[in-house]
Amino acid sequence: MLFSCILFNECINTNQHGKNIYDGAYCAEVTYYNPNTGRESEYTLTIVVDDNELDRINFPNGHLGNDHYEHTEFDWEGYLNFTSERGYEYSVQIIGEASGCYDDLPKAIQCLGITKDGSRCKRLTDNPSGYCWQHERQED
Repeated sequence: MLFSCILFNECINTNQHGKNIYDGAYCAEVTYYNPNTGRESEYTLTIVVDDNELDRINFPNGHLGNDHYEHTEFDWEGYLNFTSERGYEYSVQIIGEASGCYDDLPKAIQCLGITKDGSRCKRLTDNPSGYCWQHERQED
């Protein structure tokens, strides 16, 4: 293994052909698409990579582990596409170190929405409107 310190100002292992081998925790842009509903979302999340393969995507309310997908090797630029066992499509692009992942992102606040029973929604959202996905229509 050789070491490269070009990407993200940190050292990344490279193989004998000079290709990056990612290993550890990173910050990534993750795009999710559900073909059954047509819903598409983009997130900035931390991920864990083990020997250039995606091990886990850390969502705020849990994680998507490698027991839900196969063949997730990153290309030399830190990018991959895969389909989960449920048919959901993901694109993952490594954008930096995990430690700086949320520095420039809006902080989540309690949703301003009102539930059917008249109480305030307990979900957290970083949507600029202040409403979670379920209560977005209440902002009008």
